[in-house]
Amino acid sequence: MLSGAPIFFPLFSIPFWVVGLGMAGVVVNGLFGRVDFQVVGDRFTLTHQILFWRRVTSGLSRDLSGVELHTAYTQNSRPVEVITLYAGAQTLTFGTMLSRAEKEWLADELLAFIRQLPMP
Repeated sequence: MLSGAPIFFPLFSIPFWVVGLGMAGVVVNGLFGRVDFQVVGDRFTLTHQILFWRRVTSGLSRDLSGVELHTAYTQNSRPVEVITLYAGAQTLTFGTMLSRAEKEWLADELLAFIRQLPMP
């Protein structure tokens, strides 16, 4: 027992802490998150950054094969879509915080770019 309460009560609160931390993460991502996609020469780089955390994914431009909007999850019974970029065996996703119109525009622009790349 902790403070006279059965161990069940602290364990019961764990899911609420997990959900709360997840919600805080969404807010921090919305306020401070950034995604950069660059193509330089024959290489591309996709960088996700939130405050001081950074994840970089890179590959060959010739491996870029397609892009589509994909439902990542539902929130309040509404689908939340992401832009899915296919690069060889990699599947890269980004754009959760963009509006539907912004996602469609960006996906169209990326697809047009991919189509003009020289075939391997």
